[in-house]
Amino acid sequence: MTLPASCVKNLIQRTATALLTLSTLSGCQLEKQWYYPLQVSLQDNQPCFAVPADSVGPHDSLQNRGIIVSRQSSQQWDIVWTSPDSHPLPALLPGQCVTYPQAAWQAGNDAVMMGVSLNHDQERRKYSHEFSLANTPDGRLILRP
Repeated sequence: MTLPASCVKNLIQRTATALLTLSTLSGCQLEKQWYYPLQVSLQDNQPCFAVPADSVGPHDSLQNRGIIVSRQSSQQWDIVWTSPDSHPLPALLPGQCVTYPQAAWQAGNDAVMMGVSLNHDQERRKYSHEFSLANTPDGRLILRP
């Protein structure tokens, strides 16, 4: 038994529409972010990092899992410093500025990733930011736009 051409065409169109709808619906799922934006400022001539208050809930408790600092040299990024492990993890408040003087900051292009545990490890997040540091004539660091 063969189907008339109009039935075959209709079946193909319905199948294509169903597949397109399914692929569109699967794209509507909200994926968890890989990286959240980290705030960077300068404090006491060194970078200071803060988890934005609007990136967490008002009742979330945060713990700082530490940072990884990468520096751009030529066309590649190299890890130049990681914070030591801390046990227990230090508490962190949203908007609290944390410095790492041990990282020996200097002029150049840096990227930082900070690990944060929410609500005693119910969720872990990575906060990151790329930034450039420059020296002023008197030797102080500034953030370049």
